[in-house]
Amino acid sequence: MLYDWDVSNEDFKWLVIDSCGAVASLAIGRGKTLIATETVTGRAFSAEWPAELRRLLALAGWNVDEVQAVGVVHGPGSFTGVRVGLSAAKGLCEAVGAPLIAVSRLEVLAEHGAPDALAVLDAGRDEFYIRDAGLEFLTGREELLTLSQQRTVMTPDERVAEICAEAVLVDMSAISALPVVWKRWSEGRFDDVASVDANYVRSERDIYARKPAAGNGGR
Repeated sequence: MLYDWDVSNEDFKWLVIDSCGAVASLAIGRGKTLIATETVTGRAFSAEWPAELRRLLALAGWNVDEVQAVGVVHGPGSFTGVRVGLSAAKGLCEAVGAPLIAVSRLEVLAEHGAPDALAVLDAGRDEFYIRDAGLEFLTGREELLTLSQQRTVMTPDERVAEICAEAVLVDMSAISALPVVWKRWSEGRFDDVASVDANYVRSERDIYARKPAAGNGGR
């Protein structure tokens, strides 16, 4: 469904959620103005996000039903964190009738680099999520080393930075996602609240089926 929402309109009120990493965050704003943001440790997000959202709304002087659109980073990342953030976003959209945009964490990461840069996330078990030229896939260490030769690697993960010679560490949060989310809003490209799912790059069946590598506790 298409919506006529324009982020350049200063009356446009929005909320963005990112709970994919070790630290989760919320951000609210009007138009292209960030009003407030809050971070919560990823494990506490499921319990604390309603109170943090109420606090942010109070700072802005809004009621929750004034939120006109919700953006969420829906993975890849922490399995539980991705689920909690997406569920929170979908629940809010259903409650207040706001449209939803779900964006890939890899796309957000790629937005912070040059067009030819690789976006890389540590997937655990000596595997890595990669976004290259708009394609997202899961690969191993050797392929990562081959793909990253003489290329800039954008990543929030210290382990990836240790492996790749030309790595740039990026601080990921709800604020980091704003350029991608704003673009989607301005284009009127919203997701179906009922059917949008977590982005794990691989299927959930594969996540459960794979065993941790020897000497590596897995994730």
